Amino acid sequence: MGGSRQDHVVHLFNTTRFFRTFFTFTGLETEWFEPENLTPKPSVGDIIQFNRGPYQHVGISDGEDHVYHFGADPEEMQIEVDMKSKAIWRKNKLADVAHGCTVCINNAGDNGSTPFEREEIMKRCEQALGDFANSYNAALNNCEHKANAMRYGSAISKQAVLATAVAGGGILAGCFGDPCSCWRK
Repeated sequence: MGGSRQDHVVHLFNTTRFFRTFFTFTGLETEWFEPENLTPKPSVGDIIQFNRGPYQHVGISDGEDHVYHFGADPEEMQIEVDMKSKAIWRKNKLADVAHGCTVCINNAGDNGSTPFEREEIMKRCEQALGDFANSYNAALNNCEHKANAMRYGSAISKQAVLATAVAGGGILAGCFGDPCSCWRK
C-alpha cells in the first residue's frame, strides 16, 4: 500500500465522515412496507428500495405502480440468474419486483445531490429501457448505480461503497495490526 500511515489515517477519517453523512437518517426515507401499503405513495422519480435481506435492490418509481430497475426479469428471480447476461434496464410492476419482500422510498441522496426534474428522470428512464448490462458488476455497475445515475446523474452505490469499506477495513486492520493504534502514542 502506498502512502504514509498519516495518509491512511486521513483517508479513514474522511471515509468515516462520508459514511456518517450517507447513512444518517435524513427524513427522506420511509419505513419498510409491503408494496401495496407503501406510504406515502411514491412520486415520479422516487428511489425505491427492495429489502432482499443481505442487500437492497434499487429502482425508480414511475409514480404509479411500476418501477424502472436494472436487473433480471422478476419471473427469473426464483432461480439463480447470470446477471451478466440477464440484467437489463427494465420496467416492471412494483409488486412483481418486490417478489414478496418489503419496500421503502429512499431519496436520502437528495441530502447531498440535486435530483433532476421529475420529467427529466422519467425521460432518462424511458430512453434507457432495454440497456443491457454487459458489464454488470456488483461493486462497479449494479442496480443502485443505475438508479442513482437516472435520478442524480452520478452512478454511485452506497451498498458497494460500504461493502468495499468493510472489506478494506479488514485489509487495513491486517496491514496495521490494531486499527486504533494509529491514534495512540
